[in-house]
Amino acid sequence: YQSSYYSIVDQLLNRISNIRNQTIYLLLITFLIIIALIILIIFDISKYINKRLQKMVSAFKKVEKGQLNFKVNIKGSDEFSSLAVGFNKMLNKINTLTYNDPLTGLPNLNFLESNLSESLEKNKNKKEKIYLFTLVTDNLTLINSNYGYQKGNRVLKEVYQRLNKSLADD
Repeated sequence: YQSSYYSIVDQLLNRISNIRNQTIYLLLITFLIIIALIILIIFDISKYINKRLQKMVSAFKKVEKGQLNFKVNIKGSDEFSSLAVGFNKMLNKINTLTYNDPLTGLPNLNFLESNLSESLEKNKNKKEKIYLFTLVTDNLTLINSNYGYQKGNRVLKEVYQRLNKSLADD
């Protein structure tokens, strides 16, 4: 009777040991699978972040070289998209301040130099002519001193709009 008891106990202990070993192996395999999935997710997120950061760095390098006529296109609703929208607004403001007079909003000398050099470069091999029109407003100081700078700015804007409309009609 006692030997059969020990035999049953030995069998149960062997089964428990086997189940324990199988459980440990399953836990180990599950743990390794989870670690592999985490590594894949981290790699994917890293690639996503790196790609978007490279776009932003590239945009800053363009601005550093003086290129102001472009937009950063990052679609989505994450922080990088918000950063791109803010960057584009900043770039638009820089462009406006660089090429327009802050008081009147009219194109300034930087605008002329930039567009003139671009036009000359584009028409270098063409037979088309480029015309440069300058208008000297000697009596503008009289308007400014008699009626104030706001009136003088309005006169400048009106002259610009009329000339622009007249040239556009031709």
